[in-house]
Amino acid sequence: MEKVSTHIKIDHSVIKITTSPDYEYSKEALYSLADTISKEAQLNVVEKCYYAYPVQGETLVYILSESSLVLHTWPEHSFIYVDLLTGNTNLKYEQIEKAIRGLKGIVSIQSQEVSNQVL
Repeated sequence: MEKVSTHIKIDHSVIKITTSPDYEYSKEALYSLADTISKEAQLNVVEKCYYAYPVQGETLVYILSESSLVLHTWPEHSFIYVDLLTGNTNLKYEQIEKAIRGLKGIVSIQSQEVSNQVL
């Protein structure tokens, strides 16, 4: 039997988006943000799951063919946290950030690459 070695490259990044006080947190706005990120990053979305918490806040998960995109909102603190885990190690974060900045109510963006490694 021939032994085959497979290496998987992953990229894990987090983005904290600060919103203006008048930003309208809604299911539609969250989907619009996730769709913008997915389009700019050329992600292949295979499933979507949304949950609104009883008091406040929302979570949206996009299952990707190469991993996941998760968005959490904290309206009481005026920010959205984005967690992107993907096998695409050639993402152009400048383009993603530029597209996010173009959305209404976005004040600032802080992004950090958590890891870029071979498994």
